[in-house]
Amino acid sequence: MSFTKSSPKHIEKVSSDNAELAYDLLTNLTYMSALASADTPRDTLFRYTANQPFKTSLYFKQVYLLTKRLGFEYSQSFRLAAEKAGAPVVNSFLLRFGGAIASGESERDFLASETRVEAEKYTNDYHRSLEAMQKWGDAYAALLVMVALVVVVVMISMMISDFGPGFLLIITGGAVLTNFFGSYIILRSSPRERKDFRGKKPPRLRRRAVQANLLCLSLGALAAAFALYSYGMGHALVAIGLALLPGAFYAYRDNASVDKIDQEISGFLRALGTIAGTLGSTLSVAMTHIDRES
Repeated sequence: MSFTKSSPKHIEKVSSDNAELAYDLLTNLTYMSALASADTPRDTLFRYTANQPFKTSLYFKQVYLLTKRLGFEYSQSFRLAAEKAGAPVVNSFLLRFGGAIASGESERDFLASETRVEAEKYTNDYHRSLEAMQKWGDAYAALLVMVALVVVVVMISMMISDFGPGFLLIITGGAVLTNFFGSYIILRSSPRERKDFRGKKPPRLRRRAVQANLLCLSLGALAAAFALYSYGMGHALVAIGLALLPGAFYAYRDNASVDKIDQEISGFLRALGTIAGTLGSTLSVAMTHIDRES
């Protein structure tokens, strides 16, 4: 029987895609390194890490359950959790962590070193992905020009002789499929990182965007079906486009709010650290001295 069944909650499977887990692992390591820098007890460190909304937190949850409920040593728990890891990057990290604990190395030193190495690795992979995306973007631009020329030639040919609407639909469908696959290739080659935080309760604007999409797309599908039957394809496409506007509006506002937070968080942390250092107090006391209006 799998030891993960001892958890009262369903444990979601973690993807074995290294590219998908790279950013998640770096974020999780940063969180653990921050906790360990305060000399947090080992049990508390893994308990808090297991409750974080990271994919890699699943393995630390397994380690914590094996140790606290079944009485295994942490080094042995890490080896057992590594056997369950499908991604080589996670497997090797868990084995190194278990070996460090077995050798008596402190979690603070190990996590600080691993976070620094993982940050450098992620930065290098990110730059390589940007270069690959740039090359695919140049190829995609050339492909769009070629498709546009083909469409123009077909339109001119249809002015000379009638090929029928079926031929035009085939050319249009080919152009749409070309754009779709080109965009998909760029998406796969681009660096993967999550801009927004997806917790259990998303922000208000994001919830409204989802609700608007569900409601408006349902109504838009009905309006598009009616327009297609009564007026033709053009009016049906316009109805679908209008149905997407409310959700896009809320998504745009949510994206703008995330950008604003990203711009202001550095100044807030700098001011908080300055106040805490000047007063020689904790962050909770420094929070009371911050000018919230500024």
